[in-house]
Formats: sequence, structure tokens, C-alpha cells
Amino acid sequence: MNNPEIVLVTDKNNFFGQTRKPWVPINLEIFIRTLNLNGISVNKLSFDEIALNIDNLTGKVIFYAFSQKSNTREYIKSLILHLQKSNKVIPNFDMLFIHENKGYQELLKKSLGVPSLKSYYINDINSIDKLNIDFPIVFKTPDGSNGNGVFLCHCKNDIFKIYRKLNKLPLKIKFDLLRRKYLRTKKTFDFYPEYNNLSDYIQFKQYSENFAPFILQEFVANLKCDYRVLILFDKYFVIKRLTKDNDFRASGSKKFIIEEEINPEILNFAELIYNKFDSPYLSIDVVDSGSGCHLIEYQALHFGVSALVRNNNYYQKTDNNWKRYDAKTKIEEEMAISLSKYLNKIWSSQN
Repeated sequence: MNNPEIVLVTDKNNFFGQTRKPWVPINLEIFIRTLNLNGISVNKLSFDEIALNIDNLTGKVIFYAFSQKSNTREYIKSLILHLQKSNKVIPNFDMLFIHENKGYQELLKKSLGVPSLKSYYINDINSIDKLNIDFPIVFKTPDGSNGNGVFLCHCKNDIFKIYRKLNKLPLKIKFDLLRRKYLRTKKTFDFYPEYNNLSDYIQFKQYSENFAPFILQEFVANLKCDYRVLILFDKYFVIKRLTKDNDFRASGSKKFIIEEEINPEILNFAELIYNKFDSPYLSIDVVDSGSGCHLIEYQALHFGVSALVRNNNYYQKTDNNWKRYDAKTKIEEEMAISLSKYLNKIWSSQN
């Protein structure tokens, strides 16, 4: 692992997603060329090539692509989980698993001691009766972006209403339940003597209620904005996002501001968060409640790039002070340079 070479894993047709839309790839030619210019050799393979040779890969540094397609994402997860047993995978499996999984984001934050708002990760809606909830509170589905799947609840009844609305039974299941309850003839099974139609209907009904888990997160009142901070190793790109009109959500508002000066506390907090994780990149959403900063959500791959492409500058800590630098470069170049710095840090610590 001391050799300055990485295995770069792509999806089909050399696809490496990390730009404006899930279906738009980065320019791999620019990315690889910039890595080469920074002393990193690249061995490019597809996920299928990796899978066919997976048990022969040991002691490698593996940097991989991502996909927003659910089936492909599960395929990637299974490969990376296996690869990390004998290789250095970037990002690590935890950072892969948090994507579209806000519940695991909360669990990982807590395990790492990340300063954040009080939250609950819940699978059984009846569990909320055991909680001493301060209302209003934010209800979140585990997946979703741009403010989708995020609701403000003012009482327990609001939580139940949203939960039921999001977890309606499909018509096919509803008809099947009616059939099982009213239209089945009486059955008996010698080898299942405890069987009866009614208990089978009740058990099937309970089984069919495949409710999704959800997150309840502490609400910060009177927020007018949050901050999206994109951290590429030692460069901090910041964009201020205003809340929607008559809404508490800044995510998805499309109301961006590039401020001339950023409160150093935002940058200090972002640095603190970045140092909690092991990744060359980190995209975080930060709010300032007036009594301190809080981490709302975060991603290490396939993150939004507005904070970089809309910005003409970034912040970097020099001599323990934050300084703003002018910059207008391509996402591929910035990603490659940051990955090179991250890799060189790893390799230097091993020698």
C-alpha cells in the first residue's frame, strides 16, 4: 500500500458520477491526468472486472465510483464491503453506507462524538409514546434530498399522520387482505394444527405493514439559512442557502448566496467535523442556532457541487487563521488534487 498507485473503479461505460446530475459523469481524462501530474498512478477497472477478480485484490488502494440507481448501489455496497477486508477503500464503507441513509448518518455521528442536534432513529411508530419529545420536531425519511421527505411536526398526531401517509398499503395488498378476511373457505393442515384463517389473516396483515423507519430531529426555530460546506481535503468551499418562503427548509430552496466573508466559527466547526471522518471529501450542511453550530446532514460521495461551481473562492487555514483564496477550476481537477493530498498523507504516515 506504500506504492503511489490506486485502482480507480468505474461503472459501465467508464461512468464516474460526481457532478451536476446523477446521470452526468465527471471527465475521467482530466481527473486521471491531474492525478498523474500529482504523482499518482492509476489502474482503471470496472466494477464487473473487480467482481471477477475480487479475491486476488489485496493491499490495494481502491477509489470507486457511485451510482444513484438503487440496484447498482447495492451491487457496489456488496463489493466494497468485501474489498475493505484486505484493501484500503476510499471512501470507507461507513461513508458509502450513509448515502441515502440518514438514519445511519445519525448513528455514525453519535458513535464519533460529532456535535449535532438531538435525534431519534425509529422503526416502530409506537415507540414515540416512550419518548419525551420536545415539539415542534423535524420528521425525516432515511432517503431523499432537496428537502424531500422532511416535515415539521407540532404534536404526536402530526407524526402519526405523516407516517401513515408515507406508508400506505398498495391496492394489491388491500385487496388480498379483503380476500383473506372474507372470501377464503375454512382450511386445516394436519402438519400445522394451530392454523386458522383468522390468525393467518392477522399475521399476514401485520407482515404486510412494511413501514419504513424514520428520523426525528430537534428543530431549530427562526432559522433563515444554513451553510453547505464542501471540504476537499484542505479547501473549504462555502455557500449560504436561504430558507424557502414560509418554510423552515433551506435544502432545495435554490436560494444561494456567496458571502464575501464567512464567520470563522462556521469554518472551525466544518474543520472539526471533517477531522472526525476518514475521507478526502466531505459535504456538510451546517446550521448556527445562536448557541453553537450543528451538523444536519453529510455526504462523502456523490455530493452536490454547487458550493464549488458557483464559487470563485475557497477558504484554507494558514498559520491557524482562515484565509480566502481566489479560484475557478474544474471539479475534476479539484477532486484529483484533493485525493492526491489525502493519499500522500496516508503514505507518508506509513513510512
